[in-house]
Amino acid sequence: MKKIVLTMTVIFGLITSCQKENLNNPTNSTNSSINIEEITQQVQNSDDYMSLVREDVNNTEKSILTLFKPFEVNWLNPKVEMKNAGGYSILFNVIDAKNAQRLKGNLIAIYVNNKVKVFYESFHNLDLKLGGDINYYHRTLESGMRVGVSIVEGGIKINGDDIDAPAEAQDGWWECTTECYHMAMQACQTDPECDLYCTFANIWGLCLAATVTSCGVHCSKQNTN
Repeated sequence: MKKIVLTMTVIFGLITSCQKENLNNPTNSTNSSINIEEITQQVQNSDDYMSLVREDVNNTEKSILTLFKPFEVNWLNPKVEMKNAGGYSILFNVIDAKNAQRLKGNLIAIYVNNKVKVFYESFHNLDLKLGGDINYYHRTLESGMRVGVSIVEGGIKINGDDIDAPAEAQDGWWECTTECYHMAMQACQTDPECDLYCTFANIWGLCLAATVTSCGVHCSKQNTN
């Protein structure tokens, strides 16, 4: 596996900046200069998204379509979060078609340097009373990164030592992103302030999504293809 070198300053910067931004503005910021309709179409037509929803008729059990269906993505009400240097992320909720109150996961798109990267955040192995796993997928089911979490009073506790990232990824950006995330979460647990932020920001999963997104933006800026 190609090693991603991050200084501790970068790691803590990724975590604490995203936590403070989300805590201060949990509904996300918007910007009138962003053409949401145009970006949404770009996400839908991206190689990443097309790979996610491509059905393998020869092996349906290994398809991400076992986790969500394209018609369950809420394309009409995306949440936009601005990033530095012209980059930003867009989050589309994935709602259970059989139960409108159940959030199955989030489709997250990162837009940096006129390129879009898409991955899926799945809650299919998470119980909001007992804990479990939150999973992240890029293009294929085999690309999954599993993050073990437990439920604590007021939030979701991430176990930095209970993260399974893919040993290798066909896409260098995803390999960089998952390794960055793993390092960031382990580093966060050694810092009391960061660990506290992450636990209580995670009442709605903000720490996980924000940190993965920040790592994705960071790796996009490294021109990792």
